[in-house]
Amino acid sequence: MDRFTLEELIGQLGNLEDDIETVLRRLYNDPRNVCEDEIANALIGIKTLHKLRREEAFRVLEHLLEKGDLK
Repeated sequence: MDRFTLEELIGQLGNLEDDIETVLRRLYNDPRNVCEDEIANALIGIKTLHKLRREEAFRVLEHLLEKGDLK
C-alpha cells in the first residue's frame, strides 16, 4: 500500500455521484414502471458500496500514517 493506492481509493469515493445518477436515469428515463423495492434495493446497494469504499480508504490511510509515509 502506498499513497497512490490511497489516491485511487479516494477517487473511487466519487463513484457515489455516478451511482446515484444511474438510479435517477432509471427512474426518469425508463418507460416501464419502476417499483419502490427496485429503487430501494439499488440505493441500499449504493450505500453499502460507498461504506466499503470509505472503510478501505481509511484503512489504507491509517496504514500509511502508522508507517510514517504521511504526515
